[in-house]
Amino acid sequence: MMIQIDLENKKDKGVYTLIMNLAKGINLKVGCLGSLKFKKGWYVYTGSALGSGGLVGRVQRHLKKDKKCFWHIDYFLESKYSSIKVVIYAKSNKKYECKIIKEITNLNAKPIKGFGASDCKEACKSHLYYMMNDLNDIVKKILDAYNNLGLNANFYFLDNKK
Repeated sequence: MMIQIDLENKKDKGVYTLIMNLAKGINLKVGCLGSLKFKKGWYVYTGSALGSGGLVGRVQRHLKKDKKCFWHIDYFLESKYSSIKVVIYAKSNKKYECKIIKEITNLNAKPIKGFGASDCKEACKSHLYYMMNDLNDIVKKILDAYNNLGLNANFYFLDNKK
C-alpha cells in the first residue's frame, strides 16, 4: 500500500504519529519487553523519521506486514488484529517525538509502559498510548498537539479494512 504523503522531496525528514486500531484484545510478545496485554481499541504511536529514508520510507515500512521485527511497534503492527487508520506527520529536521508525546500524555491517554521508549533521552514513559476516544476526536487532538508545538501537521486516512 502506498501512502500519499504530500512532500516536495520524498526524503524529507520529520515526525509522525500512527493512529491504529486493534480489532481484538490480545497478548503479544514485544521484544525485550516480553508479553504485554493490549485491549481492543485505539492506539497512537509517535516516532521520528530523521534517517535517510525520511518520512515516506519510515511510514511505508510500518505499513508492511511482512518485515523483520526491529522496533517495538513492528511487533504490534505484525498482529493480524492491528491496522493503521491515520498517519499524522510534519516535516522537521529536529526531533519532536518526545515533545508530541508530552502533549499526548495530557489527553487522558494511557501509556503502554516502556513501549518504543527504550532509547528515549527525554524519559518518556512510552511512545505508544491507548486512547478511549473516537477516531475523529483522536485525530483532532493529535493535530492540536502538533499545532501547539508550531508544527505544520498533515494527515492521511488509510482505507484498510482491518
